[in-house]
Amino acid sequence: MTKLKHALALIAVVALSSLFFYACGDDSDSQSVLLDFEFDFRINDQKLVFGQVYDLNESKVSFKVANYYIGGLQMTQEDGAVIDLSADYLLAGPGNIFSAAEKVPNNDIVKFDFFIGVDEASNSQTETDFTSRPSTDPLGMKDPSMHWNWNSGYKFLRVDGEVDTDGDDIPDTPIAYHIGSDPLLKNVSISSDRDISDDSTIHFVLDINEFFAGVNFQVVENQDTHTGNNLELAQRLVSHLDTALSVE
Repeated sequence: MTKLKHALALIAVVALSSLFFYACGDDSDSQSVLLDFEFDFRINDQKLVFGQVYDLNESKVSFKVANYYIGGLQMTQEDGAVIDLSADYLLAGPGNIFSAAEKVPNNDIVKFDFFIGVDEASNSQTETDFTSRPSTDPLGMKDPSMHWNWNSGYKFLRVDGEVDTDGDDIPDTPIAYHIGSDPLLKNVSISSDRDISDDSTIHFVLDINEFFAGVNFQVVENQDTHTGNNLELAQRLVSHLDTALSVE
């Protein structure tokens, strides 16, 4: 009888230990999340749809390409901890999704620090370095291209489309905004109160209205910049990123 009591006591201890271990493991897992990043482009408070005609700055416009690079990403949480993804590049584009490799504590994120562009060392890599990057690498070869060549480097931001210039409400004149070069790398800091406990998908939002604020598409000089050929417009658009970019 004594042996039986000892056996039952041992079973109870083991069961309680297993329950405690499971509970602790489950609690630990509930305190961390895996972050995903998606990229939204909005125009007139709507999600941008390629090929759709929009009224923008008193012109009829449509778009077919919208991409930009996010680098140096660091996210500060409310307890002061920093989620450091600065070793990764994110290629922001409609439908693109980036998933962080490791889970992070689910404390609120109070600040996002990053830059739009590509760091100077990567932007000046050799032809061999560039062409040897795998297609899965955000800095690898892309279609449409996000790289001019190994002399000029990357297009930090690219937006292509068409504008109506003959008054028939049909966009027919190409517009192209390809911005790059080391001096135009744009540092961005955004304050936030982003709760990631329930929804761990972070949305970077580029507001097309804010990006093109005050740009008259009917003026030929405003219809394209490849940076070097129209530096003033490129600088102007980069300055608009302070109000055009947000994180949700």
